[in-house]
Amino acid sequence: MPLIGHLASIYARAKLVLWVEDRLTRDYLDAVWASPDVELMVAGQRDAVAAVTRDARLDVENVFGLQDRDFDRSNLADFATRPERTVVRLTRFEIENYLLEPDALSAVSAGRRPPDEVTRRLNDLAKPLVPWVACCAVLQAIGRDLTNGCPSKPPQPSGVNSVASTDDAEKYILGRAWLADAARQVDQWRAGRAVRDALEMEERRLAESLSTGRLTEVMPGKQLLGAVASWLWSDFRRDRQDEVVRAVADWQRTNHAIPTDLLDLRQALRARVGLGP
Repeated sequence: MPLIGHLASIYARAKLVLWVEDRLTRDYLDAVWASPDVELMVAGQRDAVAAVTRDARLDVENVFGLQDRDFDRSNLADFATRPERTVVRLTRFEIENYLLEPDALSAVSAGRRPPDEVTRRLNDLAKPLVPWVACCAVLQAIGRDLTNGCPSKPPQPSGVNSVASTDDAEKYILGRAWLADAARQVDQWRAGRAVRDALEMEERRLAESLSTGRLTEVMPGKQLLGAVASWLWSDFRRDRQDEVVRAVADWQRTNHAIPTDLLDLRQALRARVGLGP
């Protein structure tokens, strides 16, 4: 069966389809939600989630996408009330952060380390990452400043100001106000202590978040999950990460400890297609 035909049959059969970035996200949500009404599909990467969701919704309305928040902002709070939103971004930094629950990690490792010790270990692992995360955040800010207002393409060939020659293309690009704005932004970022000040401000924000127990909101969980698992299980290997994911999800579900924002996400998605809680 051709891929498009295979997808069409899934879209037609499923009550709710959610495209996610990777297999870990699929496996974790499948275990923690235990919702047979939700068909979880793997897009392969963050940008692909939006692309396949947008393409599917040309024909059907029961398809949505889920992305890690990364250095963006979560849109979960108003997802249920904004029908034009079809791709939702997590509240925590990325899906692995939902696995960094000290109570769950302590329990599934047979109590090798008590929860408070797991918490301290996670913070100890996170602190050296602060400069790297701050650098990423500042690079994201610079990228937004430089690309804000940049057109992705000129008007269609049949439209006004169409591009029909190399001269037209050059005139179009050089005539955009964005280009001059981008040049000014570069000068501002290169001036004085602009980059240094931005980095130091971001590092202070991250340090404050760590000191107030908000690690999972601001720090990348992929590196932390592997590191804390290796600390808990001396024989841990990356190819056994699926076992940790399943164990944490099962513990959260069984102990009524599913993160509330994931329950909110599940309810919002179900409501969008007319399913009950």
